[in-house]
Amino acid sequence: MQKSIALWNYGDDQIANARAFKQLGFEAFSFLGRLFDLQGPKEDEDTACCMAELQGMMTIHHRFPDPTKTEKIAAFMHNMEHIRLWQERYGRLNGLTFDFNHPLELLCPLLGDVVKMFRGSGVFLACEDHPLNEQEMGYFASLLTPEDDFGLLIDCGHMHLRHCRAGKNSPQDVLNAMLSLPLPLKEVHLSGNHGERDEHLAPEEGTFPMGAFIQGLHSLGFDGLCTIERVPRNEEYQSSLLRSQRSMDWFLRQCQTPVSTI
Repeated sequence: MQKSIALWNYGDDQIANARAFKQLGFEAFSFLGRLFDLQGPKEDEDTACCMAELQGMMTIHHRFPDPTKTEKIAAFMHNMEHIRLWQERYGRLNGLTFDFNHPLELLCPLLGDVVKMFRGSGVFLACEDHPLNEQEMGYFASLLTPEDDFGLLIDCGHMHLRHCRAGKNSPQDVLNAMLSLPLPLKEVHLSGNHGERDEHLAPEEGTFPMGAFIQGLHSLGFDGLCTIERVPRNEEYQSSLLRSQRSMDWFLRQCQTPVSTI
């Protein structure tokens, strides 16, 4: 498993954040698409130089736009082309992941365009929390070919909210959900909450059955990106970095604990 960090939670200077977390032993760095989109040629070169220096994995976490807004789609595709050209020139991007909150059936044409754009680029693609079942998988299956490196990003905080709202949040429910994922798991976002709202606490806080989640990771043979996504609150910068390092250390200790069958 790769120790990864969501850089955007520590201020907008993602390059400085990456260097700081590298010093704390992190191996992979997730950049926020909205901030990457604002970069010009100088910032693009600085980002590439930073990734070459750190020799770490790099992902960009983006968001699909409202598929009914033509101007938003145009801006989004412009930003995708920016990322594609950056990868073509520097070759430092490992993964491009997407969040969205619009109906999947409306997003399919846009998703298909992005899949074609990055096909053969060496960049894996993943959607956050989709597809979760065979019905959703039907939308994706029509877009993908065997050569596409496409998978899932699962946010354990979101999983906790889904399960609590459905009244199915036992450890067995969590394990069953993990084992029924219809695509390869590429990345997990790690944060905690109490099942009512997306608090983005540290993963060791809250009420999520993390042991069952980790058992699912082991059962899947997961060896991807484990990204801390806690949001610092009223913390001095260096303290917030160290707090997230402790969360990562805690998670990895849980992963090394012998797994008991549920």
